[in-house]
Amino acid sequence: MPKQCRHLLQTSDLSVDEIKLLLEKASVYANDFNAVSSEIKEKMHNKIIVALFFENSTRTVSSFEIASLRLGAKMVKLNMQTSSTSKGETLIDTFKNIHAMQPDAIITRHAFSSAPFKLAEFSQCPLINAGSGVSAHPTQALLDLLTLYQHFGSLENLKGKNRFYRRCEKFKSG
Repeated sequence: MPKQCRHLLQTSDLSVDEIKLLLEKASVYANDFNAVSSEIKEKMHNKIIVALFFENSTRTVSSFEIASLRLGAKMVKLNMQTSSTSKGETLIDTFKNIHAMQPDAIITRHAFSSAPFKLAEFSQCPLINAGSGVSAHPTQALLDLLTLYQHFGSLENLKGKNRFYRRCEKFKSG
């Protein structure tokens, strides 16, 4: 029986309470990287995280890699230009091959909005969407929400026009 795991494919995968808790903790960590508990670092120690980025990225992939290293995890970044996808291997086959190596988590970025949802069907480890087409970028949304949280001290009663904003469908207000 496959093990159950949780994915972050869009911001609606998190409850508002979970987002608030993440923002509270991230706000502390952003000001002091040493504030991360030894318990969290112990859980992350030697975990293997794979970055499957089918689109170019500088800030997103670097942010994940630096965070992984700070927490004691190891990140494997695959260069998709030199991978078997350049020889015609499909997205699903590439994912299944990497997944068979049993990483502890996979972070993916792809031009197609449906890609992370399709990959999640085959994943028994946590899958994080680091950007998919024009539809979702939940990790960027969380970072943007953290900026708002740090600036305003709360997310309560914030309003804005973000109907073209792919990052955070959860807080759209018109």
